[in-house]
Amino acid sequence: MKKVLLISSLLALGAVASFAATAPPPPTCTGLTISASSVNTANTVTCEIGDKIFSNFTLTGASTGAITISGGGTLYTLQYDNQASPLTSAFTLGFQVTVDTTVCATCYITQMQDQMFTQNQGGGNAIPNASTATVTHTPGGTVNLDALSAQDQSGLISLATQQETVSFAYNPHGTGQLSMANFSISQTAVPEPVSMSLTGLGLLGLGFFGRRRLKS
Repeated sequence: MKKVLLISSLLALGAVASFAATAPPPPTCTGLTISASSVNTANTVTCEIGDKIFSNFTLTGASTGAITISGGGTLYTLQYDNQASPLTSAFTLGFQVTVDTTVCATCYITQMQDQMFTQNQGGGNAIPNASTATVTHTPGGTVNLDALSAQDQSGLISLATQQETVSFAYNPHGTGQLSMANFSISQTAVPEPVSMSLTGLGLLGLGFFGRRRLKS
């Protein structure tokens, strides 16, 4: 009887493990547009593109616009686009990007470029205007943007992480307006220690073989 119970328990555990292993992955981000209203009402949107998982979207102070994610390989882009009706009030957009280590165990996010595209509410020249944005990276620190010049609307931050949380807080200061925010994510693959050791041994062997040939 005990043997029967033990076998039944093992079979049940095997079934659970098999179900967990075959759990469906997040939907692909390619061609997916996340509406601002869905981010506001339900923070459950998760999608994957390449080896990047995007999740934990938050949006406060705005209810229009859309999030579009694209890219692959070493460069990915998340864009919050509201060109049809530029935003004239303060808002905060948040999201998280994670390396899917089952796809690339040695990939790391090495850099992010934060950009905003703004103009004056009254028309005329787009730059300068009163717009500012504070982009908080965890880990990484803070990037401060303003619209005094086109160059000031873009900032870079260097990273070395497999998971990054971003909070983009925009303020028009009464006269500015934002049509788009853009986040470019760069990555690289770090060689595994075993691979590095084998490479080192190979180079050492070549050096030893070369010295023997010179002596002979």
